[in-house]
Amino acid sequence: MLKYLIFTSICFLSFQTFANEVSRIPLDQFIIPEKREFKLSETIQPCDNFYEYVCSEEIKKFQLPEEYPNYSFYTDESNLKYKKLINEFIKNNILSTNLNSNDDERSKNFKSMIKNFYESYLNSNARRSESEEIIRNFTFQTANMSKEQLLENLGKSYLNGDDFLLKVGTYPHPAFKELLIKSINFSLFDISYPNSHITNLFEVPNFVNDLENFYIEYIKTLGFQNYELIAKNIIHFDRNPHLKLTLFTTERVVNG
Repeated sequence: MLKYLIFTSICFLSFQTFANEVSRIPLDQFIIPEKREFKLSETIQPCDNFYEYVCSEEIKKFQLPEEYPNYSFYTDESNLKYKKLINEFIKNNILSTNLNSNDDERSKNFKSMIKNFYESYLNSNARRSESEEIIRNFTFQTANMSKEQLLENLGKSYLNGDDFLLKVGTYPHPAFKELLIKSINFSLFDISYPNSHITNLFEVPNFVNDLENFYIEYIKTLGFQNYELIAKNIIHFDRNPHLKLTLFTTERVVNG
């Protein structure tokens, strides 16, 4: 199992490193073969260009889908196969369902909503446009908040144990409880930027200082005297989520 994990990880890294040397094709023209040719040998060790030996035949003929900055034979192909199965199931079992003239108005609306929901799921361009609209609206609303409103918004997020300003999860539709609306989270501390070397807000110049000042102002409004120390502690845990520790400041706010 260890050898297998090493092998898949190295193959992934090979495409991350040599992505510019691989020809690209549109995703809808990309075909996953029934099997791939991977050379196996007991004499090749990981330090002896293992991935170039094992993946060499596949790399020679591989064409990278245009939407992928890198590619893994292991994870990406599994995801694509799974997505294909889901798409086929939706088309054959959900979108093919006809509205029945005997259905009441509520059932008709519900079926129509289900179809629209899954048709949107299959249309990646439509989903991208919807996501961009959500981000634009959120950015506009945040930019027009007063300092007090921003502090209140951030404070509520921390009281709930969240580390983001906007959270959109899975919620039942207000009229149709059977329909779940699932969306993504916009994290304050884990935002990636397309086509940019910046992968975390903490790498943005002056962000830490601005965020610390923001915390200080918020903590002052809660009546804490050691607001600078508390702000520095929060920044420390925000930058090191692997510590898996409970913020004593959050507990103090919740408990009184």
